[in-house]
Amino acid sequence: MVGVLLAGCQGNTDAPETGKDPADTDTDTDTDTDTDTDTDTDTDTDTDTDTDTSEACGGEPSCALPVSGADGQCDSTVTGFSATSTTPGVIEVRHDEWAYGCCPTMEVAATLTPATATIDNVVVAASDECNCACQLDVSWTIGEVPAGTWTVVSGAQSAVVSVAAP
Repeated sequence: MVGVLLAGCQGNTDAPETGKDPADTDTDTDTDTDTDTDTDTDTDTDTDTDTDTSEACGGEPSCALPVSGADGQCDSTVTGFSATSTTPGVIEVRHDEWAYGCCPTMEVAATLTPATATIDNVVVAASDECNCACQLDVSWTIGEVPAGTWTVVSGAQSAVVSVAAP
């Protein structure tokens, strides 16, 4: 079997190795022409979507948020209930057909509960000195809202809103 293998190797024209036939003059002429010019400049453009709200109230189970611009007025346009955030840290709330009245002084309290990702709103018409009645549309602004996705609740109405970091 060894003789068969040797006979199959005769005439080999590979480069000479130590102990091989000196008449074998094959030389390796391969040239590496790879000119790798890869200049990766990857830039991280990921947006942080972390909605961890566990520290939103300084570790407390809930906390009050400042409310401003509470206003109740008669308006025949009905859009329902909405909560939007176009400014970081701020939510604009509108509750159409909140109750009957005419020109009340409105008071709104907003309570943030991080564990349930909710902002509960209590709306009260403090006084209504006018002598008329209509379906009141109420609107208000909630400030100092931590970044995250929140469910804003007013009575039986609710809306989900995402708030950007200030």
